[in-house]
Amino acid sequence: MPCVDHPNNDPTPLDFHPGAPEPLSLASYTKGVRRQNRGPGRNLIGLDRFPCPAVLAADAGVRTGEPVWHLERVLLADDERVGLESTYVSVARVPRLGADFEPDSSFYSYLRDVVGVPFGDAVAVKSYTADVISQPQSLTLTTPPGAANVSFRFRCTGSNNWYWVIDGVKVTTK
Repeated sequence: MPCVDHPNNDPTPLDFHPGAPEPLSLASYTKGVRRQNRGPGRNLIGLDRFPCPAVLAADAGVRTGEPVWHLERVLLADDERVGLESTYVSVARVPRLGADFEPDSSFYSYLRDVVGVPFGDAVAVKSYTADVISQPQSLTLTTPPGAANVSFRFRCTGSNNWYWVIDGVKVTTK
């Protein structure tokens, strides 16, 4: 089941150019916040269902016009706004999302516990430090046997989080 996270509610393909004064890694948002002894939270901005536009269809793994959900939430750490989550998912995969999902809970826990989607543990595949500021980065990841989906999360793990940015993320397959 494809899930595509896009910053700034922009469904177009993006490139990856970290400008990170603190270490970054791909891992679980909830676990990362708890590791910092903070409480994770989420505030719902919107949960909308609409026909998938052509510009988003390939990234979301659906056909143009197929119904998709768009879940958008503010991510919190101890009730402080720290990020924006924007997730697109096929309605066919989670038809009861609008009825069964608690918007302030983990979407991936919902997929695992309610829908029955098996997930492996989140794995940090790369960490970046201040020495890669404004340098384009590229990662090649191997798909585990039997994997039917992928999700990517980016987070600041350092203590000086006054400024960090990841923009231009692009995910492709070979």
